[in-house]
Amino acid sequence: MKPPNNAAALAALVALLALPGAATAAGESAPGASDPSDRATTESIDALLARVESASAEGGAEQNLEICRRADLCLHDGLFAVWGQLGPENNFVNTEGVTLPETNQGGLLYAWSNDNPEILVKVLEGGCDFNGHWWVFIGTATDQPFSVAVKHLPTDSTKAWFSGDIPLRGERDIEAFPCER
Repeated sequence: MKPPNNAAALAALVALLALPGAATAAGESAPGASDPSDRATTESIDALLARVESASAEGGAEQNLEICRRADLCLHDGLFAVWGQLGPENNFVNTEGVTLPETNQGGLLYAWSNDNPEILVKVLEGGCDFNGHWWVFIGTATDQPFSVAVKHLPTDSTKAWFSGDIPLRGERDIEAFPCER
């Protein structure tokens, strides 16, 4: 008998609501996203993107699997690397992650204990046939502010999402990355 899939149950319970809040690696707002306005949010995104760049610089553009090894999650067989941060202003904790069993399109991020997932991140290829883009969904099970960055390794493009003052809401970006491999 197969054990119950707790990750799937958690994913089913997480409500995914759209929040404007995506930023590109260069720091400017992505199309359709609001600009990060408060200093704490900007500092959080800057710190998160510094982690992304550090992994990229150390791994090198040609070594996507090495970049994935340094990331919190590696999804779609090395096409996407994911990093996260969780916590209040000036006290952010870097997350660690675990890929969901039996799939490589999503994973759980945790900060203080690996038996207490805080954020679900999934990247779906399903949009490639629909609108020509990979879709990113972020669901939360925390009352802490969070930031998540996803890097599409083949194109070296990065997007980051932040919760601002509404950490219990999730993110949905159905135009996250063009469907290039």
